[in-house]
Amino acid sequence: VATTPANTGMYNFTLTDTNFEGGLVYPATLTIEYRGRPYVSVANIDVGSEILQYEFFTQTATNLAASVENIERTVNQTATEIKTEIKGAIESSHADLKAETTAIRTATETTLPAQLAETKAVIEVGQKSQILNTESSIRVGEKLVVRYRTYSGLNPIIDVYNATNVQQIAGAPMVEVGTTGIYEYSVTFYQAWGKGQFSIVCSEPTKGSMDAMTITVGTTDMEQVYNQVSSIVGSTATLPNVNNIITNMGAQFGLIETAINKMSTDVLSGVSDALGSTTSMKSLFTQISGVSKQLKNLSGDSGLNLESLYTVSEERQQDMVYLKNKTQELKAGMDLSRKLMENIANKPVTQTWYEYKK
Repeated sequence: VATTPANTGMYNFTLTDTNFEGGLVYPATLTIEYRGRPYVSVANIDVGSEILQYEFFTQTATNLAASVENIERTVNQTATEIKTEIKGAIESSHADLKAETTAIRTATETTLPAQLAETKAVIEVGQKSQILNTESSIRVGEKLVVRYRTYSGLNPIIDVYNATNVQQIAGAPMVEVGTTGIYEYSVTFYQAWGKGQFSIVCSEPTKGSMDAMTITVGTTDMEQVYNQVSSIVGSTATLPNVNNIITNMGAQFGLIETAINKMSTDVLSGVSDALGSTTSMKSLFTQISGVSKQLKNLSGDSGLNLESLYTVSEERQQDMVYLKNKTQELKAGMDLSRKLMENIANKPVTQTWYEYKK
């Protein structure tokens, strides 16, 4: 647990007595509470066995080379100085040296290659085993087929945790597709599981492999929103003075929001009577409908059904929360249109807005 961030805003965590094993990859889940809800991030801790093995083998080889050189130098010097007097001792020493050199050679030719092969196998398992999914979000109630690649003929399992780290799927077996080494499991994100950042972990005990991913579960299909806004931008990109039109619409949204805030305050404080509030809300409904029509006219014939974005329900013209949220929805669509038109680098564009609850 880290309680105080550094000057850069980064939290540092120190793990002691972890008992990590060399050559394995350990998943780590980090959670931060912000405004009453947890935000979860998943990462992997690679102990780095290949680095440890490389340093060990390099140091061992250096020490062995130095020992052999020193032994040979000592033998040659001794043989020159006392060759006649202690020939027997030299022969005995030579035998001992030969045995030691043989042992060193055996270790170099047998033990080290075996350790290198073991390290290579660990690295290959880590490189081959991974989750193949690229989805980043999904709606509540939908299914996601999770695909995990590893060696064929094994028994990988899947675990799923919701946004509050409650395990919803525990050790469910995955099914291999033929003999491809790709295993699948269909996950249904039930409404009872909640929304937010979910963690999906796939693991295989035989090879000791593991991989994890996170996915955002919500009620809005981001691809649908993107298609709606993209159709508006694509249809209006060639219109003259389109930036001026959007700017004018932004000013209209500002006036509408001011009117909504003032009306809400007046109703709560008792300044406006029922008849006055009804008349004002009808006028507000008319203004929102007008802005919606302007946004619809800008989109032109996009080939997509965007009526849910443009339609302002007349039956709910006296519903203050509905009018507030419809204003925010249309304003977000307009702001996202502006961002997409200004997106020279052609990078992904997102837009966030808040809605009111009753």
